[in-house]
Amino acid sequence: HALAPHMPPKSSLPKYAIRVTLIWLVPLCEIFYRSFHLVPFLLAATLTPIEVPKVRTRLCGVRAKKTLPCLKLPSLLRLLVLWMLQVWWLLLWRAGSNSEQLLPETDLERGLDSVDESNPLAWQPRSISVVLPCAGEGEYALNTVRAVYESVPFGLLREIIVVDDGSQPPLSDSYLGPDAVKRYGVKIIRHAETVGLIGAKKDGGDAATGDIVVFFDCHVAPQPGWHFSFVKLIGDNYRRIVTPVITDLDVGTWKQRGGNNGQAPW
Repeated sequence: HALAPHMPPKSSLPKYAIRVTLIWLVPLCEIFYRSFHLVPFLLAATLTPIEVPKVRTRLCGVRAKKTLPCLKLPSLLRLLVLWMLQVWWLLLWRAGSNSEQLLPETDLERGLDSVDESNPLAWQPRSISVVLPCAGEGEYALNTVRAVYESVPFGLLREIIVVDDGSQPPLSDSYLGPDAVKRYGVKIIRHAETVGLIGAKKDGGDAATGDIVVFFDCHVAPQPGWHFSFVKLIGDNYRRIVTPVITDLDVGTWKQRGGNNGQAPW
């Protein structure tokens, strides 16, 4: 009797199983390092059914290779493109996160999360309320609200309180309507008649709920990072009053002219 050639046992693992595993390599690495980002996950989920023949046929029919241009590429090249997109997005996300930190994280931690135990006046302020007394400021009020909102981190800014000191028409009917109030987290206190700057500030300060209450004029553009000086200086002494350096504002562009030597900047 002729002996049949010995054949190695056929693997029960489908050929595409390794490709599917490699597709999920980046999301699995993220989970391993206790992180998760939606975009790499969605990219992997999009390519997975394309790599599984039965699923691909059910979704796209038997002519899938002709209707899906990506199948004209070798499987290894598809994987490389996927990895490049996933890693590229993660790098962009990381770069965007870093650019939002105007000062090193250690500086922020020193301002918000540390207290000098030897200093009985030191404390940990966690939030800021900004009070804007506005009388007849019109569009300047909206520009100031926007500038304040964009210059303070979301978790630190408790509220923006606009005291409308008798403006005609009321700011809530003109530049600070419902959309602006919702977008910038504004609380409006309305005076039917003008009571003056001090009265407007008092009413705004009484309504404030933040740890630190900041009073700005209604025609300013606080510069990025101004809150670090306020939090650090007031955190060292809860009795302290901080005044900023006032610089020249171009009302056409709502940008600062010149420098401020880094002192509690506007």
